[in-house]
Amino acid sequence: MKRNIYGAIFLLVFVVGLSGLISSQFILNNNISKQINPNNKVIVFVHGIRPPTDCASRDVKADIGAETFGEIKKELITKTGIEENRFFYYNYSFTPSNLFLEDCRDTWASLATHTEKLNSFISTIVLKNYPDADITFISHSLGGLLVANWLTATKSDYLKHLNSLITIDSPLRGASLAGICDNLAVSFLAPVCNDLKLGSSTIRQVEQLAPSITKIYNIRNMADAIVKPEEAYLDGAAGILDLNVSSYGNFTEHNVGLAHPEALKFIVSIVNDARKFPSFIFGRESALG
Repeated sequence: MKRNIYGAIFLLVFVVGLSGLISSQFILNNNISKQINPNNKVIVFVHGIRPPTDCASRDVKADIGAETFGEIKKELITKTGIEENRFFYYNYSFTPSNLFLEDCRDTWASLATHTEKLNSFISTIVLKNYPDADITFISHSLGGLLVANWLTATKSDYLKHLNSLITIDSPLRGASLAGICDNLAVSFLAPVCNDLKLGSSTIRQVEQLAPSITKIYNIRNMADAIVKPEEAYLDGAAGILDLNVSSYGNFTEHNVGLAHPEALKFIVSIVNDARKFPSFIFGRESALG
């Protein structure tokens, strides 16, 4: 008799506890679904380093980002419906009073310098205009390493705004060509060169990034001789697209991912779906939803 009573009590406690767990799970999932609003999507473009030949005239420009990501932006507006004013270009010469004019020589500064600037750009420009922003970073070459480095150092408060990071031929594992930094003159004129070296402290830190912070997607061109394909991805990436194209229209091997149809399709699918289910809990990705 006592055994039956104990059994009934245990069953009752189990059922009540299970009901509470299901209810809590429903509430958690419901809250997550409220946070994931497709109307909050924001795109932040980050271009790469500019070669000395681009900077010889010492002119400042206002359209480097627009020139770099024009095809991608056009495709995203057409295929995702994201409004024009929800696209931002990080400016390497950024200050709160200078949003557009960019001296391409500033792309040679150290990643530590630009990590601070990018942090300021996100807080004072992007989140100030869109406090509920769900941000996708789309970055090319050095831009991908910059954003990845920023992710390793950013405040946890910003992580809840991250949808994903898409890199295009970015030297996430360093760049063999950065060996030219052994030339002291080059190292002095372009401090970022030291960050790009294989095995640098920056590279070692970034290599540990995915997938603990956000969903990272890599596009790499197997024909790229500037950033080799084995240098352009991270372990644990949510997805990798490999192209093998020497050129596409006016785009050279290092830039082909900015316009190739397969790359555009890949990017659109990520922007539309990358945050359909995952959510961030204490800075870690969870498959709840």
